[in-house]
Amino acid sequence: LSLWAAVRQWSGFSFAGYGSDVALAGWLAGAALVLAVQAGAAGYAFARWRLVSAPPALFAAATTTWYLFLHVGGETDVLWVWTLGYGPLLTAGVALAIAVEYGVRRTVAAAWAAAD
Repeated sequence: LSLWAAVRQWSGFSFAGYGSDVALAGWLAGAALVLAVQAGAAGYAFARWRLVSAPPALFAAATTTWYLFLHVGGETDVLWVWTLGYGPLLTAGVALAIAVEYGVRRTVAAAWAAAD
C-alpha cells in the first residue's frame, strides 16, 4: 500500500482528488487499519487455534487487493473505494472463513465428546 502511494506521488500522478496530503494520509491510515485487521485476524486465528483456513483466506484477500490496485488505469479513487468498500468486504470474507472453520471444529469436537 505504501509502495503504491509512493510510486503515485513521485511518478507525476498526483492525488488531486484527495484535496491535500493530510487527506491522503488519512485515507492511507484507514487502508492500513483495514489491512492490519485482515492480517491480524488471520494471524491470530492461525497462531491461537491453528485454523488452517485463515492463511488461504488472507492470501485470497491480498490477491484480490493486488488485482484491484494493479488494474486501475490512472485514477486515484481506488484507495478510498478499497478503504470503504472492498477492504471491509474482504475482511468480512476472512472472518467468515475463520468462523466457519472454528464452528466446524467445535461441532466435530462436541460430537466426538458425546460419543465417548
